[in-house]
Amino acid sequence: MRVHRTTSMPDSQLPMRMSRRRWRRLTWYLVALTTVASALALAMGCGGKSASSSSPSGAGGDVAMRVGAHTVAVSTVNHWVQVEGVISRVVYPRNPVPAGFVPDPPRFRACASYVQRFEPGTRGAGASMPELKRECRQRYERLRKHVLEILATYQWLIEEGSKLGLVPSEAELKAELHVVQRQVFHGRAAFRRYLKYSGQTLRDELSVLRADMISTRLQQAILTKYGRAGAAKFFKNFPARWAAKTSCGRAYVTPDCREYRGPLAPEATT
Repeated sequence: MRVHRTTSMPDSQLPMRMSRRRWRRLTWYLVALTTVASALALAMGCGGKSASSSSPSGAGGDVAMRVGAHTVAVSTVNHWVQVEGVISRVVYPRNPVPAGFVPDPPRFRACASYVQRFEPGTRGAGASMPELKRECRQRYERLRKHVLEILATYQWLIEEGSKLGLVPSEAELKAELHVVQRQVFHGRAAFRRYLKYSGQTLRDELSVLRADMISTRLQQAILTKYGRAGAAKFFKNFPARWAAKTSCGRAYVTPDCREYRGPLAPEATT
């Protein structure tokens, strides 16, 4: 889930991946009088239309998360785990990644073989297969948690953007897509290769761009309406406000869900 920035902002102000301290970082940017667009835009797009379900509060077997009228299907989570598993390590893949590059639950056999062959120092020389599988399971759990955080934030942006009338039209999305293809990938062939080897579709990329555009419009609207101090307060409270409206299935609970009973608030997640 990667934002392809096309603005004139310096590269040093455009972190490409969402930090799990995203909202704390966003507040720092506001207080420092820098743009919050780069922080909010790290909540990258996630998987096309939401799946519908009759299960209450998104707790059914087919639904991982529910935010307002939107649901996130388990299949969407699994899809973005695969994508994120690639692009978190290879920004713009140009070739297929080898088997096991992305952890493969539930047995993690391919991942264990990959680590044994290509990362022999990860668990030390002579690590047993069970040790390698434990390493792969830990990688997968971290990866899935990170994806769930991104998916939650994406849904929050969509809900907030819809309420404020900030969601871009299809024509605006397509226009931005053409800019990305030209300025970032220097042509459609490279863009198609990126989609293919990252495991994404055109619909996925449009979702990424939608989140990016909403985040930029949101920070502009809030700064204009409330000023710097008011905007800092708005974004500080943003995750807790939306976490209270986010219901997650038992196997998909993170600090961004109202079912979470751990010690950390959403904005304090590390």
